[in-house]
Amino acid sequence: MDDRYGASLYEIEIGIVVPAVIYAPVWLAEQRGFLGDEGLTVRLRSFGSTEGTTAALRDGIVPVTIGSPEGSILNALGGGDLRLVSGFVNRPPLSMIAQPRYRSMADLRGAKLGTTSLKEGTCHLMDKMMAAHGMHQPADFHCRGIRISQSGRCR
Repeated sequence: MDDRYGASLYEIEIGIVVPAVIYAPVWLAEQRGFLGDEGLTVRLRSFGSTEGTTAALRDGIVPVTIGSPEGSILNALGGGDLRLVSGFVNRPPLSMIAQPRYRSMADLRGAKLGTTSLKEGTCHLMDKMMAAHGMHQPADFHCRGIRISQSGRCR
């Protein structure tokens, strides 16, 4: 691929779970031409789940990912080749988002909560958030694994 002046750009594909605001720095850098100034073009590729993104990295489908570190940590602890090389968020980038009928955390008692992973970060953080309000699985709520399609729909 070439830039607007005909110079060759190096293309890198980055694995992500789903398009989200956390990737805004990449989108802005591309839009403002900062990546092109460095001879780069970036393609974000969504895999719909943390496990899917980790597997894509492990299997060599993408050379790098931006996402939660748990899959890479588990891989490394199991003798695998994945390693964390950097980070840019020093706290969990998670917000609890609910339908309008839920006006407080207490209203979530008995709810089914969707998460992209039942084994990695999001589910554990939701457990901690709910526990802070006196609720625990499975008595008070249930986490369900969901996959997000390329169109942004839950499956």
